[in-house]
Amino acid sequence: MLESVLGDLPDRVRPALVRMAITRSLSDVSIAPILSIGRVGKQLLEFRERDMWVTHRDGTEPPTLHPLARRAIAHHLARLGADPVTWDDAHDQLRRAAQECGDVTTARYHQLALGQVDRRGAGVQ
Repeated sequence: MLESVLGDLPDRVRPALVRMAITRSLSDVSIAPILSIGRVGKQLLEFRERDMWVTHRDGTEPPTLHPLARRAIAHHLARLGADPVTWDDAHDQLRRAAQECGDVTTARYHQLALGQVDRRGAGVQ
């Protein structure tokens, strides 16, 4: 399944696409920290605009990666030893970027993915 999603994308684009798969959406703000990885921003934007795995709604919401594609890529990322991107590093990078932008919901989403949950029910740490 993973190869169906990644298709003929060059190897240098794949680490950035893996990070895109764990974002909440493919909005400009969500993928901004990813676009500079390995100078692949143009290819990522083209993927977002044209790839069959990207879902475009009525224009009121940002595009998202198809759930099946997200799952295939996320499972690849979560596997122990997934190289060169690790689950923790990718989520931490996106969490920090969300915090810098003041996007509390997205920062919490990535903290939850990192297992940083306040057991008392007060939210994430």
